[in-house]
Amino acid sequence: MDRITIHPPFLLAESQEDCWKCGQSCAVYAFIANEITDDEGGPAFEGPYFLRNIEDLPEILARSLPSTAALLAKVHSHTAGFAYHANACKCGANFGDHYLFSKPGGAFFPLEPEELAKIRTVPLDLSESLEVATSYGSVPTGLAV
Repeated sequence: MDRITIHPPFLLAESQEDCWKCGQSCAVYAFIANEITDDEGGPAFEGPYFLRNIEDLPEILARSLPSTAALLAKVHSHTAGFAYHANACKCGANFGDHYLFSKPGGAFFPLEPEELAKIRTVPLDLSESLEVATSYGSVPTGLAV
């Protein structure tokens, strides 16, 4: 995966997802960057951007997670074909980014206003740009960012 540079302001998004393994409802987290640049200058669509499939989670972002957060464990994904930092349930099952961000109705792919309302965002007190190996996707219209 190519490395991109993410630029502040940054947000931490929190939503809920039911574990595919044990059925427990868990908090899941995602990072939002206001702007990104890459070797080609930038993305083909406007931000802000969800960071997805983060291969190397910068320590400064990892420290911004709440202490009660489920682990963002680096796991190998058969769907993605590589290892990245994924949200994990207390039972040990991981929530794949594909399902959280790309499956309609997933935690960060709301279809209804009540699903969108479940996503909370908080600003992160980070003012420096960071280089990270990650992919990115659009943030849903109407999300308070």
